Amino acid sequence: MAMNALRVAAKESKIMKFVLGGFIFLAVGGLVFTDINGYFRGGLPNTTVARVGDVEISISEFDNGLRGFLQQAQITPKDAYDAGLVNAYLQSRIDVVLDAQATDDLNIRIGNETIAGEIKKVFANATRDEIEASLRARGMSEARMASIIQDQIRTQIIDRLPGGVSGYMPTYIIDAINRADNEQRTGAIYTFPAEKLSEKITVSDAEVQSYYDANKAAYAIPAEYTFVIGKLTLKAAAKTVRAPSDADVRAEYDARINDFTLPETRSIEQIALNDPDIAQQVYERALKGASLKAAAKELGADVTTFRPAVDYERNGLPDELSNVAFDAKATVGDVLPPVKTLIGWHVMKITKVNASELVDFSSVKSSIRDAMIEEMQYDALYNKIIQAEEMVDSGKEFSSIAKDVGLKTQKTKSVTRNEVTKLPKTLQDIIAQNPSVGEEMFALNEGMASYPVELDDGGFIVVGVQSLTNETYKPIKDVSKDIRETIKSQKIALNASEALDDVVKGLNGGRLDDDSLKSDYNAKRQLFKNVKQDSKKLETDLIFNTSLNEYNARINDKNNVQVIKVSSIKKGDSKSSSKLDENKINYKTLFEATQNQFYRLNTNITVNNDLLAAQYGGE
Repeated sequence: MAMNALRVAAKESKIMKFVLGGFIFLAVGGLVFTDINGYFRGGLPNTTVARVGDVEISISEFDNGLRGFLQQAQITPKDAYDAGLVNAYLQSRIDVVLDAQATDDLNIRIGNETIAGEIKKVFANATRDEIEASLRARGMSEARMASIIQDQIRTQIIDRLPGGVSGYMPTYIIDAINRADNEQRTGAIYTFPAEKLSEKITVSDAEVQSYYDANKAAYAIPAEYTFVIGKLTLKAAAKTVRAPSDADVRAEYDARINDFTLPETRSIEQIALNDPDIAQQVYERALKGASLKAAAKELGADVTTFRPAVDYERNGLPDELSNVAFDAKATVGDVLPPVKTLIGWHVMKITKVNASELVDFSSVKSSIRDAMIEEMQYDALYNKIIQAEEMVDSGKEFSSIAKDVGLKTQKTKSVTRNEVTKLPKTLQDIIAQNPSVGEEMFALNEGMASYPVELDDGGFIVVGVQSLTNETYKPIKDVSKDIRETIKSQKIALNASEALDDVVKGLNGGRLDDDSLKSDYNAKRQLFKNVKQDSKKLETDLIFNTSLNEYNARINDKNNVQVIKVSSIKKGDSKSSSKLDENKINYKTLFEATQNQFYRLNTNITVNNDLLAAQYGGE
């Protein structure tokens, strides 16, 4: 009861819709949110939301599962459709069907014993009747649950296959990877400034201006905000609550009289039998005084389904049994005729009847008062949230909201959008959990306020902008020197890259040699010996892309030319290399992608987009 107000508040709050909406993304995280290569098209019957090969996903089945997610997140179907969540959920259903197809292709079958074992894990030591009652309460048959468990096990096998394959990579692949990773190379690196290969560079004022205009965002001075946080705690809201009088408490008791009425219970012993004739004979013998268990045993029936007397409420039994056991004409000592259920023919005997009983007001008066006070406190807090939301909607400034709602305020330091860590920890945590709150804050104008954000400790905050310095840009005169250097470096790199091709050709063709690099370009030489690909001292990508006794070159990010010469290559052995585990992971990822793509490409997948739009998009 006490939490009901906050549940309603969560449903109505615009900020909380984004928070709870995140749960749906977690639930279907990693799914495809858009059509794949145009495979998804309409043209299906208006009762089918998608067809995957020969399997059709009906709109009723799909809608039943989808709405379960949406109810938990308190998001409307229209909002979910607009956000792409409906399509995401559909993709998850399609993936389940594709996984099932994969298990069929691999002839994976799950035995009844395995399924029974999983059911026991779910229900622990529950009896057959208790399991059936639990399933009925969920609107599910035992056969349906067994089918779900079977599909889950088969899907888990398919999901784990890539890991198994990557763990057992073929020997020839492992050997090849190890040999490549263990290969060692010896040679030299010649380094000199790229401007040695370029003509003299000049940069005009017009070029500086053009570069500044094209890259103006890089010279932005970000907007600075000073926020003020207004907080209202549950304790503060509770101060406005008047304690209920004795008359109020009595009225609450009378209004909820059914809550304080202990329902009628009946103590019932029973036995479930497969044969209706045997059940009838047990019933007839029990009428003459024999116990149910003894009667069944004399007739050679299985007595493991006998249950000693247990107290049941009416809704504690399946409808077929409760309708008979709680019939007004049935009383203590009565043996009831066989009743058929999904698990057999039940014969029951009523051993005791406990009439419904009203709990005395005096014994629950104190607890009712406490519950009323707690609920009134949450109602008061909820009303404050609604008041704040309405004032934000009407464009009221933060100062007015803080005064009218009674918020306790705290001013923050001046921060930019990239300086969230300077904010108070409470606000940092909120933004980390729900980035949309941060986006809203930094989009506010001076004096305005955000929507209320509920806190874990039972309160809420509203964030306002105390002051705002709008975004500006560094003057061009302050950055022109850096711009000139940047343009100059780009021109040098461009000119040098064209000239560098001729240098490499000359070195490989014999027109130039190592001494030429030293004399013509004042190159510095660095020797390397027996270097592996995982060396931490050198950038080995260029070294291992250079052929034996040949030159290769590039211009690095420091605008220096690097010329590589490999003078010797020592072939690697097949011993395990440091990169093997990384390669296994890559191998696993490749296998997963290949498997998913294979079934997507080789299965005719059709989606009824018109039906989705009509059902959830409001079209």
